[in-house]
Amino acid sequence: MSVLAQGGHDHLLSVGIDIGPTILRVAVLLAVPVVAGHVLMRGFQGDPGRRTAFAVVAAAAVAASFELLLSGGLGLPEQLVPLLLLGLALPLYLILSTDPRFATAVAKSKRAAPWIFAAVSVPALWWLAKAWFGGTSPAATATALHTGVVLALVALAWFVIARSRTPVRALAAAVASALMLATAQAIVVAPPSPAPGVAVATEVDAGSRPVGVVVVPNRPGLNLVHVQATDAAIGLTRNALAPTTPMAGTTGGWATIRLPAGRSTIYVQRDGTTAEFETATAGASDPLPGLAGPDGPECASALLGEALAHVATELENCPAEFLDPRDAQELLNLAQPRMTVITDDSQRAKAAVQELRRAGVEIAPEGSGAPILVLTGWAGAEKIAEPDAILAPWLEKPTDARYLHTLGTNYPGEQPSAAGHRAWQDARGENNKQTNETLSPNAAG
Repeated sequence: MSVLAQGGHDHLLSVGIDIGPTILRVAVLLAVPVVAGHVLMRGFQGDPGRRTAFAVVAAAAVAASFELLLSGGLGLPEQLVPLLLLGLALPLYLILSTDPRFATAVAKSKRAAPWIFAAVSVPALWWLAKAWFGGTSPAATATALHTGVVLALVALAWFVIARSRTPVRALAAAVASALMLATAQAIVVAPPSPAPGVAVATEVDAGSRPVGVVVVPNRPGLNLVHVQATDAAIGLTRNALAPTTPMAGTTGGWATIRLPAGRSTIYVQRDGTTAEFETATAGASDPLPGLAGPDGPECASALLGEALAHVATELENCPAEFLDPRDAQELLNLAQPRMTVITDDSQRAKAAVQELRRAGVEIAPEGSGAPILVLTGWAGAEKIAEPDAILAPWLEKPTDARYLHTLGTNYPGEQPSAAGHRAWQDARGENNKQTNETLSPNAAG
């Protein structure tokens, strides 16, 4: 997973160091060599004593537990996580058990240890091979690495208590070597710490394929979440997830969420798989209640435009809540003496109609044959079937190559908009300057 708004190509903000995850990563990097080193030396040292075995299995348990905290989710059903933890706890019990009442069960468990080790080693190596050779996205690669590392640690914990035989030692050496490489890579590809108050763009490995997620404005209170899939659910806890909703004129699914001040974890679920990512809010609470309405996606696009300009959020109202004077002037340039207008319930549309009336435009009923002017937001414009309809300025697609490239680089998958382009220009101090830069269809992709 990569939080593009925090560490993308344009480097919107510098990334700080979060001491909590750093300590976990250091602990993993210390514990894994203990486990792998013991396994690789097992052929020369023979079976370990009780204290050595306990120390190595305990190191495997610590490393696996911290990996679970760092991973943000494994590529396995959540129901299997308790079984993995049990698979780490049982070897510790078998090492320490001295109760004669359970001696027979302990002995049978130790005899089964090589088989359990082999059974867990196979999926561990499969997940690591998938990460290295699967050609998947960074999010999927990170998930596969963490999954393989945890499974490898569980497998090697059982190898420690197994009787050492040549085939078992050979497989264990392969697993230990792969574990060392995978752990180092998993630590390196860990996502950066979230930048407070910056719109978040991330990719999570949830469901059959990685999916992009954007959170705006990333401030305390009401936020809008865009998941680039229509079958996802989100929430602040694993047990309280709400489905996202498709919105006309947009792609994917949308949901509003209330974020607390400071750091929080957002969970995304698809196809029974739950992934998570962190965010950190900053700034005033509830700056834009219009995010919760039907024109919320357009408002989110404007906020992303401001974020692209490397400035703090200055938007005081969502674009649909007022008629920008520049749009009013452009409407008058489009106006004809008699027109049919299609509107919605937004303040912008109502103000636009009043502006046209003041300019002497006769508002004709639908079906009258008069030119059609669309004054709705994105949702209403999608429903217009007339190919010759005239679109309001805020519905026109921007052609500024600079804006399109910057948006696609930092927030891939998010649709460009007139509102986003204008907010980006305003934040850069360009105001309403015109640009001759256009983007060809090939470059737009």
